[in-house]
Amino acid sequence: LVNNFTLIPVAGLVDSLRFAADESFRSHQIYCQWDWMTATGEAVTASCGLPISPTKPLGFDGTYNYLVVAGGLLEETRDPPAELLELLRRTHDANVPIIALCSGSFVLGKAGLLDGKRCAVHFTIREEFSERFPLAKPVVDKSYARDGNVITCPGGTAIDLAADIITRHCGRIRAHKGLEYLLVEKGDGAPAKKD
Repeated sequence: LVNNFTLIPVAGLVDSLRFAADESFRSHQIYCQWDWMTATGEAVTASCGLPISPTKPLGFDGTYNYLVVAGGLLEETRDPPAELLELLRRTHDANVPIIALCSGSFVLGKAGLLDGKRCAVHFTIREEFSERFPLAKPVVDKSYARDGNVITCPGGTAIDLAADIITRHCGRIRAHKGLEYLLVEKGDGAPAKKD
């Protein structure tokens, strides 16, 4: 979590995982697990003012299926800490998918992980993003984009991204459970505006 991260995409992603993770409604991490990390090891505050403490020091021990960078206010993501950038490069080199939420795409861009890749960015930051990372290929009409092992989500609820990830790893029934309990209209069950 980057300081001043945007809460709603993080909440949408993790609550979807939470519903898929348990066989009942106790929020046990059986089928899906997650940890909270920050670059400093200290608590960070969401852009809405909610403080979140890390549950584990920043690092990657090879046991994760994904690493998620939760961005938010641009002043926090334009110049991320060097140790975070190095962790992202090592994770990418280990062929582990990395997800950028909201302005987390700026962090991935700074790490050099978006060169030549399509990435979904919010329309309000497209111009600055393109200036800073001219080798990236930003799109603004998708709720998320997957290009190789890099997944970018410009914000919103990130529930459709979560449903795709849960379907890939836990099956369609677990993904459907999350959508149902979060009261998301499923239509044909396919994630919306996936790229």
